Formats: sequence, C-alpha cells, structure tokens
Amino acid sequence: MYHQAQILENCSSSDSSSNSSEDEATHLINVLPEILQHHQKNENYAEVIVPSYTDDEFRLHFKVPRIVCNNLAAEFSESDYFPKKNTGFQKISAEKSILIICWYATHEAAGFRDVADRFDIAMQAICDSKKRLRDVFIGYPGSVHDARVFRNSPLSNSLAAKCGDRFILADSAYPCRRHVLTPYRDNGNLTEKRK
Repeated sequence: MYHQAQILENCSSSDSSSNSSEDEATHLINVLPEILQHHQKNENYAEVIVPSYTDDEFRLHFKVPRIVCNNLAAEFSESDYFPKKNTGFQKISAEKSILIICWYATHEAAGFRDVADRFDIAMQAICDSKKRLRDVFIGYPGSVHDARVFRNSPLSNSLAAKCGDRFILADSAYPCRRHVLTPYRDNGNLTEKRK
C-alpha cells in the first residue's frame, strides 16, 4: 500500500513543473503496470475473512443474512445449474458462487438493468408484515416483465394453498387476482368499489 501511495505521489509531483497533460498521461501509463503489479489481494477472502464476520458485518457486505446465503448455496449445489463435471477451470464452490452473486448484486446494482451486454436477472421476493422473506423466485435472465416472472413462478400456481384467506400486496406491474391485490390506476373515473 505504501508503495502505491509513493508511486502516485511521484506521479503527481514529478511533472509539476510541466504544464503538459500529455506528459502526465504518458507518465501515468508508464507507471500503471507497476501500480497494478503491487496491488494487494486477499487470496482467501471467502475462506478466511467472510467466516470471521459477525452476522451484522455479513449483512452489511452482502445485504442478506448469512443463513439465507447458506440456504441458497445448499440449494444451488444440488441444482442442475451447479457444474458437477470438470470444465477445465478451477472449480468454485457453491458457497463462494453465492457470495460472488450477492456481493455483485449489492455493489453493482446498476449493472443488472437491461443495458447492452450487462448481466440482468429477475428476482421476485415476497415478505410478510414483519419484513421476513416468505418466498423467493430467481430466474429469467434478461429483461422480463414482472407479470411474466410472477406467472411462471411456482407461487403463481399455489397462491390459494399458501395464502388461505390472506393476500399479497403487489405493485401495478402484477396482475390483480383473488390473492394478489394491486393498486388501481386513478384517472378520475374509479368506481366506489375500486376506491
């Protein structure tokens, strides 16, 4: 770290007498490989550092409780999507894969929007009045409308069994059903029943 700071300090002071931005750019390009070569990396972050996090620290870094990550990793390792054959690349554990996804989703949220060549995946989550997750469906890479994600989720076909006499409050992107209540658009002509 000290070495990087020293290089950067030299970059900013060595050309102070020259007003040419071209000279500064050339100098930065010349020292860039040295800066990158000395970049500190934590080789065993997932294996050593992450397990030492308190539950609060874990949630701060990954935005989900540790138990959720562990459950997702267990399900992922048993799924058809987890590579079981040797692909020629170093195998990444299910736990590490889920940590990578959670970290990326937390820190690179803008990249999940459907912009050219950006990673995009739809997730539908249902929580109760105490903000506890009750159902999560992850799927459909790319830009997919919320109504389609819901229609194709396992929850859509089991609403009556899961909800009983209760209902889910959803936004206007979802279809209004017996167990899914969505707001009506008020253009000034709502009936009394809909109000």
